[in-house]
Amino acid sequence: ALLRARRAVVVGDPRQLRHVSFVADVDQRRVLHSLEPALAAQLDVRRMSVFDAAAAVVPVSFLEEHHRSVPHLIAFSDRRFYGGRLKIRTRHPATESVDAIQVVRVDGATMDNGVNAAEVAAVGDQVACLAGEGVTSIGVISPFRAQADALEAMLLDRFDLDAIDRLGLRVGTVHAFQGAERDVVVLSLGLT
Repeated sequence: ALLRARRAVVVGDPRQLRHVSFVADVDQRRVLHSLEPALAAQLDVRRMSVFDAAAAVVPVSFLEEHHRSVPHLIAFSDRRFYGGRLKIRTRHPATESVDAIQVVRVDGATMDNGVNAAEVAAVGDQVACLAGEGVTSIGVISPFRAQADALEAMLLDRFDLDAIDRLGLRVGTVHAFQGAERDVVVLSLGLT
């Protein structure tokens, strides 16, 4: 598509999660081995996204307005990753004082095959509490596949499919959630 286009716009954010390529290194080497090293490096789809390639050859525009998260939540990312350059467009008296982050410490955490079972149980309790409060848009996220799988299995055991649908409950890894939204997100770090 890019070869046929007269002009193209590539949208991305180098401060967000990196892309995930499912091309194996051995397959990529087989295709790229005959190319000049500089061209092969540009076509390294495991390590370079289309955004990376475009940003290397044309000017990048910074989209400074943020229209998604409450001020308390995006303010951290703005300070940490964007140098305070974001114009937060969700400021409103109803959102300005919302404390969007709650930390729950879990005692008795141990790891077994990449799963923190105490944390899985605590997440189940949190989701049940949210369900009792009438929340109907819940995401459960972990950076680790084994933890995400354990969370999904626990929630499928704990809630029937009607409840899962009613709660708008979705479980996955951070990458699986990229671009998705939920009103409440429970983050299970899966650490000890």
